[in-house]
Amino acid sequence: MGVRHCTALGVLLICLAVAEAVARSVYSAPWYERLAAEQGEHREFPYERNRYNLRGPAHAHPKPDGVRRILFLGDSFTFGMGVERDEDTFVRILERRLTERLAPEGVEGVETFNGAIIGSLTDLWMEVWDEMKTRFDPDLVVFVFFLRDGTLSGSIPEFFEEIRNEVALRNRGSTLYRVSYLYRLYRDALDAALIREHHTARFVDAYFGTEEQTAEWIRARERLLRIRDDARSRSVRTAFVVFPILAGLGEGYQFEPICALLEEFAREAGLPTHSLLEAFRDEHGPDLWISAHDQHPNEAAHAIAAESLLGFLGGLLTED
Repeated sequence: MGVRHCTALGVLLICLAVAEAVARSVYSAPWYERLAAEQGEHREFPYERNRYNLRGPAHAHPKPDGVRRILFLGDSFTFGMGVERDEDTFVRILERRLTERLAPEGVEGVETFNGAIIGSLTDLWMEVWDEMKTRFDPDLVVFVFFLRDGTLSGSIPEFFEEIRNEVALRNRGSTLYRVSYLYRLYRDALDAALIREHHTARFVDAYFGTEEQTAEWIRARERLLRIRDDARSRSVRTAFVVFPILAGLGEGYQFEPICALLEEFAREAGLPTHSLLEAFRDEHGPDLWISAHDQHPNEAAHAIAAESLLGFLGGLLTED
């Protein structure tokens, strides 16, 4: 081997050694461990809960004269997982903003009830409706449908748990992964990309796949229509809101066909419909997340959602 080749090899080894040192200085833990830790941390916040073990105030019964009430049904996105202050969730922001907006129209106040449950699907929404339809006496019921709610995944953490465990098992068996932190950075980035692709494919299949794959979406439609019909029998209005996945929100948003399908279902069901996708369009997804490893909407995202919903819900509360 010539001197030139030896020199080049030496430079390469030095560069790799420096890169390895830098990787060791910045690497804290595998991404899947950080994801699990942050999701657990956000679930343990001391969220304010009412006597029904749901988030926020329960409000008085019977309903005061002149007050309009909205019952929100949804999952952790509506609950406000990761948003520590209840006042910063879009449900409570809307309570304040709608009260101000509708006061000139003779509305004495607007009270909201956050009936969302972390990790829930529409079967639990039916239980909340059955519990609160008399106790809360709503004028309007809003289904806040996050795209995960029509899939077989119980929750985002549950979806990732199985895949995360598979990745962890494989990496523990890799000598290179255990020895080289530089390789860990590369492998973690590759794993995260592969899981995102798998995640997207599962969502698409849940709405456009086989009868078995779309079973939860079929059940979800049936449950929502049952709540709608029960609400109508009580002269309670219902509405449908699409809450998109907050990633890749620019041109070519990969979940747009699902959002369109949800809107089509709601309109055919006679439900006033509002999609939050346009409100979030072209936003940088990570700026809306509670952390780099958890895509639940943060305070900024809740504020955007509230602003987008203000006119839509205000119109429904005052419409004859």
